Amino acid sequence: MKYIRLALIVISIPIIFVLLSFVHIAKNETKLDANKIDDYYVRSTVDVPTTYFSEDEIRWGDSHSTVYSGEMAYQSLPTTTITFNAYSNEIKSIPEKMSWPEVVKKINEVGDPGGIEGYKDAYNRDTEWSSRYFGNDVVAEYFDVDGDGKKEVILFLCGLFGNHCPHEAKIIKNNKEIFSTNNLMNIIETKTHNGFLLDWVPDTYEPGKANCCIGNTRTRFVYKNGKFVPVLEQDIRYFNINRPYGE
Repeated sequence: MKYIRLALIVISIPIIFVLLSFVHIAKNETKLDANKIDDYYVRSTVDVPTTYFSEDEIRWGDSHSTVYSGEMAYQSLPTTTITFNAYSNEIKSIPEKMSWPEVVKKINEVGDPGGIEGYKDAYNRDTEWSSRYFGNDVVAEYFDVDGDGKKEVILFLCGLFGNHCPHEAKIIKNNKEIFSTNNLMNIIETKTHNGFLLDWVPDTYEPGKANCCIGNTRTRFVYKNGKFVPVLEQDIRYFNINRPYGE
């Protein structure tokens, strides 16, 4: 009887070992599945000099690495499934220009006298538009977006003392706002001058929205029946250059 028990123990040891191995593998597989990260949502890394690329192709860089967002970044095939909806074709009159004394009065009304130098810098940089859109640093670009051969005004607004600019964009034609959005990175001119490309960052691309994100979505708008209509979208993914910017 004693030998039978011993034999059973000897036989049981490898079986138990095998079962434990399966449990261990199952646990590891479960853990991997639960923490699985799709490569689509992770920036890949290359080790080449950043001097191979132009400054406007670099999204962000520090003393450790550089994020590349130029033409060599990954781009998905375009789709007609549109997810971007943070825009308006409502036509509005542009705000009236304010003189500097009127701006100062407005600053005091909103209770922000400590930031007067920031307002003054923005006002002096682009008096035409910063004097109309109070509280914003405004950058204006000019190109045709409706195919009439005339350049519209594309305004990029950033709230003073803010970051991850721009915060808003507006397209101006004949002193009217004809398009606006509050979710964007850039509006890009097209060769056809029929509409534009709009780069924006979905919340699903976080962490590091806007500045250090993994990429952005690009939506193609066309001008149709007096409105700007989204017709195509594609995803763009950046990659890391494993060197500080400038090396």
